[in-house]
Amino acid sequence: MFGFVNPPSRGSVVIYRDIEGVFDYLASSQLVGKIMRIAEDETIGLGTAAEQTHRFGPIEAGSRVEVTEYERPWKINLRATGVPKKKGQRVMPPMDFTYELRSAPGGTRLTETHRQHAGIVVLPLAILSAPVISWAIRRGLRKLKAEIEDELH
Repeated sequence: MFGFVNPPSRGSVVIYRDIEGVFDYLASSQLVGKIMRIAEDETIGLGTAAEQTHRFGPIEAGSRVEVTEYERPWKINLRATGVPKKKGQRVMPPMDFTYELRSAPGGTRLTETHRQHAGIVVLPLAILSAPVISWAIRRGLRKLKAEIEDELH
């Protein structure tokens, strides 16, 4: 049902800190923990998962977020999948959030990529929305860069 992967949206930033420090910050409750809404003291690694409930006005939707790849200090992948909150409810198609790190002059290049697994029906919407999502990713990365550089000074 969700075998097709729509075009990815991505952004990248250079963070002027060492790769291990950046990875540890990403893998801590500071980022992944906030996305997954898990306890601050919980260890994050391959297989860590959490279920969430979101409200959009009168609509309640559920999702499950799991760490599907964890390669220190190079990559973390989170997969969010929809979880029906009541019988017959439609759910969002799976989406991957990938954080890849590599050495860069003076620091670490962090690339964030979002890939949505969906049917061909949503392909036009995915193509049209990709630039907007990429812009939002880049904006978020600039904020994350400032947080990490401040935190790890």
